Amino acid sequence: MALAAGLVAAVASALRAGRVFTRGFDPDEFQHLHGGWCLAHGLWPYRDYFEHHTPWLWLALAPLLAHFPVDDDPDRAVAFVLAARFAMWVLGTVALFLTFRLGRLWAGARTGWLAAALLSVTLAFVEKSTEIRPDVPALVCLLGSWLATAGALRRAPEEGGVRWRLGLAGFLLGAALLFTQKVAFALPATAVLFLWWLAEGRTSGAWRARLIGLAAFVAGVAVPVAATLALFAAHTGVAAFVEFNLLRNAAWRARFSPLPFLRRIFVANGAVVILALLGWVRAAGRLTSGDPLKDGSALVVLQTLGLLAGAFVIPVPQLHYFLMLLPLTALLAARTLEDAAAAIARWARRPTPAAAAVAAILGLAIVAAPPLAARLQSFEPRRPRVHDQLARLRLVQELTSPRDTVLDGFTGAGAFRPHAYHWFFLHDEIRALLGDAERDGLKRALRDGDIAPAIVLFDSDVQELSPEVKSFVEENYEPAGDPLVWRRKDLELDGGPGRGQLDLGRGATSVLVGRGWGPAEEEGGRWLRRTQGRRSTLRVPLRRPADLVVVVTARAETVTADARLGLVVNDQAWGEQPLLPVWSDYTFRVPESAWRAGVNRVRLDHEQALAVASLRVWPSPPPRP
Repeated sequence: MALAAGLVAAVASALRAGRVFTRGFDPDEFQHLHGGWCLAHGLWPYRDYFEHHTPWLWLALAPLLAHFPVDDDPDRAVAFVLAARFAMWVLGTVALFLTFRLGRLWAGARTGWLAAALLSVTLAFVEKSTEIRPDVPALVCLLGSWLATAGALRRAPEEGGVRWRLGLAGFLLGAALLFTQKVAFALPATAVLFLWWLAEGRTSGAWRARLIGLAAFVAGVAVPVAATLALFAAHTGVAAFVEFNLLRNAAWRARFSPLPFLRRIFVANGAVVILALLGWVRAAGRLTSGDPLKDGSALVVLQTLGLLAGAFVIPVPQLHYFLMLLPLTALLAARTLEDAAAAIARWARRPTPAAAAVAAILGLAIVAAPPLAARLQSFEPRRPRVHDQLARLRLVQELTSPRDTVLDGFTGAGAFRPHAYHWFFLHDEIRALLGDAERDGLKRALRDGDIAPAIVLFDSDVQELSPEVKSFVEENYEPAGDPLVWRRKDLELDGGPGRGQLDLGRGATSVLVGRGWGPAEEEGGRWLRRTQGRRSTLRVPLRRPADLVVVVTARAETVTADARLGLVVNDQAWGEQPLLPVWSDYTFRVPESAWRAGVNRVRLDHEQALAVASLRVWPSPPPRP
C-alpha cells in the first residue's frame, strides 16, 4: 500500500518538477522576484513602491539577490529565476511529506500515504506549487502549525511537550501569515478549536494548564509578527504596514466568485472532491462522539469549513488561495478511500488488511490515473511561452544598465531593474485602485520627465492606463526586437552631427514637449508653441553629461519692465534673462554637474506669455586662458 501510494506521489512529483522549466510564468512570480530585488537594493515595500502582500518571501529572497549577479548577467538572472522555481518545487514536496505526517497522526499511515498521493495529483497543487509565490512557503508553515497543534492536543495538557508544541504551532502560524495574509482565513477555525479545548478544561480540571498552553500558542504567533513590525517600523512605519497589508486588501475594489475555480478543480479532480465531501460529512458526524480534539477530527473538519467559507469572503479567490485547502481535501478523501476499501473487502468476504490494501490501491489507481495521464499528455519539453518570457527578461537586461528604470504593465520582464512608477505592476485589479489623481500624476510625470523609463513593457495593461499614456509611449518609444519591449527613440540632443536642436513646433523632437504649452502652430514661416501658465517643461535627452550652452529662441508676447526668462535644469536654476518683444536667443551656461545621462527635466520660468520656437544645446567653449 505504502509502495503504491509512494510511487504515485513520486511520479507526480517528477512531472511537477518538469513544470519548473516548461510551464509559462505567471506574472505574479516576477512581481515577487522584483520585491526581493528591491529589498536587496534598499527599496522598501509600502514606502518606495506599492505592495499589498506580507513581506517574508521578499525578505528570504533579498539576501540571495544581493549576492547573485542578476543585475549584470542575463544568464545568471535566468538561472536565478529557475532556481527560485525549483526551491518552490522543493517546498511543495515538503508539503506532501507534512500532509503524510498529518494523515498518519489523524487516521494512520495508510491515510497518510493515500493523502500524499492524492494531493500530488491535484490540479491546483500541481500548477501552483512550482510557482514563485509566498503561498507555497506559507502552506508548509501552515501544515507544520497544524501538525504541531494536533500533536499537542493528543496529549494531556499537563504532559511534557505540550507547551513547546503549541509555541511552535503559533510561531509557524505567524510565519505563514507573514508569507501571505490569506492565512488569516485559517484563524476563525483555530480560535474555535482552542475555545473548545479550553471549555473542556473546565470539566476536566485542566483549565490552568490549557490556559498556559494557549498563552504559549499566542506568544508563538506574536514573535514573528512583532519582529517583522519592529523591522518595518524603522523603514516604513507600522501604520503603512497595516494599511497596505490589511486595510487596502479589505477595501479591494475588484471582486469575483470562487465558483469558477471550484468548478475547475472539480473538473480536473472530481473523484477526489467527491471523496472529500463524503469524508467531511462522516468526520463532522464524529465530532459529537469520541474525542475529536484528541484524534484530530476537529482540526480537519473546522479548518476545511473555515477555509472554504473564506473563499467566499476574500475579494479575489484566485486558484492559489485553494493551496491551503487542498491538503485537507486530500486527507478527507484518503480516509474515505481507505474506509471504502475496508468495506469492499468485508463485502467480498475477505476482511483482511491485505485485501483492504489491494482495494485501496485499486481505488487510488482509478482516482489518480486520469490526472496523471492528463499531466503526461500536456508535458512538453519546450514551451514557447516560457522561452518568450525568459527571452524578454534577457532583452530588458541587455538593453539597460542596472540603474535604468522600467515601466511595466504586468509582464514582469523588468524584475531585476528599478521600476519607474510607484505602482510597478498594473493589472486590472490595480488599475481599479488608481483614481484620477494617480492617472493624471503619471501623465504629468511622463511629460515633465520626472518619470523617464529607459524601457516600457508596452503590454495591454500599460495601454489601458489612459489614452494619454498610450500616445506618449507611441510618440517617444519604439519596439526593440520584442513586440512588448519598447525603448526610447534616439532623440539625444548630443547624439552626433545635425543634433542639438529641440524643435517645439514640429519634427521628431517635438514629442519632447512637456506641460505648459499650447498646440503647435505656424507663424510667418516659423513653427512655434505658445506657453500656458508660468512654467513650461521640456525633456532633454543626452547621452552623457557635459558643460553645455543652452539657447532658447523665443519672443515675449507682452513685456513689462521686469519680465524675465529663467532656466531650471533638474530642479536647479541656472540664471535669468530679460525678455524682449522680438524673436531673440536667450543663452544660459549649464555645467556638467547639472546634467545626467538620459532624460533631463528642463523648465522655462516666465511671468509673461512666450512664443518659443526651439531649444538648442552645444558644448560650452573652454574658458579663455
